Amino acid sequence: MDEQFLQEPTLSFLESYQNHLRLSLASDIFILSLSKLKLNSISDIVQFQYIQICDLSSNFIEKIDDLLMNCRQLIKLDLHSNRINKLPNEELWKEMLQLKILYLHDNLLSSYDDIKSLSNTPNLEVLTLYDTPISLKKNYRHHVVNSVWTLKALDS
Repeated sequence: MDEQFLQEPTLSFLESYQNHLRLSLASDIFILSLSKLKLNSISDIVQFQYIQICDLSSNFIEKIDDLLMNCRQLIKLDLHSNRINKLPNEELWKEMLQLKILYLHDNLLSSYDDIKSLSNTPNLEVLTLYDTPISLKKNYRHHVVNSVWTLKALDS
């Protein structure tokens, strides 16, 4: 992948994207859809502290720590088809009190430690992890379901 084609979600990029999004109205924005934009980070997206639904799918994002630290009102977070290979620590997930739906399929997650950290998300009901290295491990489904007790749907 040629790195020159990747986008950094700077404030000016976010303001120019999709109907001239105004960061001055960030507190009024509850849904943010930035899929398929070749984003390589989520740096300035954290300005949107009140978003409840966030779609960052099909980008080149590797880390999501900043998003979780600053966007605590998330209910649905779609991060499928990125380059995430490690999830934030359990302390950040504990603070995601509203998060119910998390799409992580088609990423690079490979460790059961990531599942352990996810188990601290108090209200997580829907999780996707298919098409990740961890989903190929023996007893994967059993391990996830027994780790994240709040789940009602896995990979569906």
